[in-house]
Amino acid sequence: MILPGMILAGGRSRRMGRDKALVLLAGRPLLDHVLERVWPQLGQLALNVNGATADYARYGLPVVPDSLDGRPGPLAGVLAAMDWAAGLGAERVFTISADTPFLPGDFVPQLLMASEKCAGPVLAASPDETGALRPHPTCGYWPVALRDPLRAALLAGQRRMWGWAEAQGAELVAFPAPGGDPFLNVNTPEDLERARALLPG
Repeated sequence: MILPGMILAGGRSRRMGRDKALVLLAGRPLLDHVLERVWPQLGQLALNVNGATADYARYGLPVVPDSLDGRPGPLAGVLAAMDWAAGLGAERVFTISADTPFLPGDFVPQLLMASEKCAGPVLAASPDETGALRPHPTCGYWPVALRDPLRAALLAGQRRMWGWAEAQGAELVAFPAPGGDPFLNVNTPEDLERARALLPG
């Protein structure tokens, strides 16, 4: 069974003001933290990057840009992942956001298990302050067969990840958050400070 995964690092990082995947956390780029957590869980990895791809050459991973112009958002990264995985002969592909340094160690096994009972996308979720589940659609497991419908949806102007995924029969997989959200997105300098506060020691 092929287990491919693509790390989504193709956004504009407007709120961070610089490429957030390469912002340092504990002396290492955010992307390094993500790779450290996800590499043992997956067989093949690639990076969805737009723009300055030379900055990622040192990782030695395939770099796959969006196939649609204008950087239409993370759904375009999911489409890039689906297209790449189709070329490998895979039926599904994992996506992981490059700004989630606390990704759970059982992320892949939990989504794999859930996919056995769900033909649609399987997406990570965590409880918010009220206990309600909050979807994290950039961290998911997607059927490659959805790539043509996704391409059509993007060309028609679809940008909302959860809205589109839910329409495809998506299921959520809840991950506990006893010490902080394991899917904390480091989008801003303030988020980076929050992440630093969550580091051990």
